[in-house]
Order: sequence, then C-alpha cells, then structure tokens
Amino acid sequence: MAARGGGVYLMSGNIRVPLLDLKREYQAIREEIQAAWASVLEKMHLLKGENVTAFEREIAQLVGTEHAVGVASGTDALLLSVRALEIGANDEVVLHANAFVAALEAVLHAGAKPVLVDAAEGDFGPDLEQIRRAITPRTKAVIAVHLYGYPLPLEPLVDLCAQQGISLIEDCSHAHGARRDGRHVGSFGRVGCFSAGVVKNLGAYGDAGFLTT
Repeated sequence: MAARGGGVYLMSGNIRVPLLDLKREYQAIREEIQAAWASVLEKMHLLKGENVTAFEREIAQLVGTEHAVGVASGTDALLLSVRALEIGANDEVVLHANAFVAALEAVLHAGAKPVLVDAAEGDFGPDLEQIRRAITPRTKAVIAVHLYGYPLPLEPLVDLCAQQGISLIEDCSHAHGARRDGRHVGSFGRVGCFSAGVVKNLGAYGDAGFLTT
C-alpha cells in the first residue's frame, strides 16, 4: 500500500488500484443521482413505489430468478430467508467457519443451532465432505458464502442438499455480478441473499439489500 498524490493505492506490480473513494464515485455520477433523487421527492415515493418495483425486476432479470425482494440490509435478507424456510428452535444450519458473522447471527436469531465446518482448500467455501458428515435429522439448511467476489462451485452442494431434502441459502454479499458455469450467484440455492451496503460492489448511500428466489 502506498500514499501518493493525495490518494491511497494498493500496489500490484506496476498497477495502481485506488481504494474506494465514495466522494470521487459520486462526482462521476452526480447528475444522474441528483435527477433520480429529485424524481423520488417530486412523486414522494419514499417507501416502496415504482422505483423499488423496477429495481426488483431488474435484479431478478440479472440473477436469473423468478423473484427479487428489496430489504434494508444483507443481514435482513439472511434473517428473512431463514424465517421463510421455517427454520427455528431445535433445527440446525450448516455453514463454514470463515463465513461472515451475519450468516451466523441469522441462524442464532431464529433460535436454531449453527453447525460450523471448515472451509474447502482453495475456494473459501464449505468443505463438501465435512458438510456431508455434519448433516443430521435436524439439519434444515446449508449457508454458503461467496467470499471476496469468488463464485463457489456449488453444483455438488446443490445435489447434496437435494438428496438430503435440505435448503441451500447463498450469501452473495461480496459477489454481485459473479457467475459460475454461466449462472449468476444467487440462482443456485433456494434463496440468494445480497448486501448493498455502502462499501459493497453494488452499494447504496447508506444500507440496503435484497434477496432472490
């Protein structure tokens, strides 16, 4: 890392990659944002409304799912997914130990038991054989997190979940736009959860999120 000319950069060989600068980003799209915000205020569509509907439709088209639902945060997307799948007390959810803490919190918030497995070597995701051994009659779901923008190889896990009659929840908060084998993350499992927090690849000015199914 180096500081030069008023900016902070990550150095990779001869390539300088600037760190996230929200002010610089805003200046590049300022007119478009101001016009959109003025339109919202003129119509007073401050909750739901046509803009949210259009956003959800475009997200569903991008991911390749039938539905997308806008929520307040990526954590809310995980919480709603766990609740919608009727996961609760005495149930178990398997997830990898290096997953972001919000996935763990969603399981605990529902009153269920998180069962942690190690990450697979080389792809940041859960180890399939450890998941297989962790599944019990109480297992209701597996949460797989696409960390650092890396789309996990989920087909074997999709097959395992189908065989065991359990749900697969994808946490895609780091991986907007990522594809694996021609499919967008968030379209492999029963539900895909996305954060649109301010520092994410697709970020709101504040906090936001959405889920796909």
